[in-house]
Amino acid sequence: MKTMTLLFIISFFFYEKNGVDMINTVSLMKNNQKCEVNFFKRWTGYSHPVKVVEPIDFAAALIRGNYQRAWTCEKNSKSLFVLLERVEAHGVKDVNIKLNSNISFFHAEEVADGTHKVGRQITISETFYLDYFYVEATEVNGQVGKFLIQQKTGGNFEYIYDSTGKFIKLRVTNDEGVVTELDY
Repeated sequence: MKTMTLLFIISFFFYEKNGVDMINTVSLMKNNQKCEVNFFKRWTGYSHPVKVVEPIDFAAALIRGNYQRAWTCEKNSKSLFVLLERVEAHGVKDVNIKLNSNISFFHAEEVADGTHKVGRQITISETFYLDYFYVEATEVNGQVGKFLIQQKTGGNFEYIYDSTGKFIKLRVTNDEGVVTELDY
């Protein structure tokens, strides 16, 4: 399970490394497509693609302990909702983070005794599929700290489109990794 050893008290941070002022949207390349990832509290709907609701920034997502990560990618000049992932984070430790604190991310390297040490600096998008990573932030008392985050990606909905952008297939992966495909 995703365990997070950090409680962010504020609802937003600035992040400079990926060119995004606030961590509401992360731009990246996936499968040679330009994509954007946004964070949400939940999804709703009785049909697919589902509708994501209650957008939140990355810090607020970590506070919740669970959140949705929605991927929108460009295909043939169309912006398409291609993936919705459930992310879990548990085991929160109280930390008072300074408002508007810049945050940085670091790889968590496992050492021989099973603990972790701070590794190289990484981007927010590199944290998406790591079991562990560190967040560096300034606390209210002015001290800069690095905090270990443990996370796990749960089930997901993957939306597949034809060359015209028409939704044709849903690939559902449950928490155990079992995949079911439905044609539309």
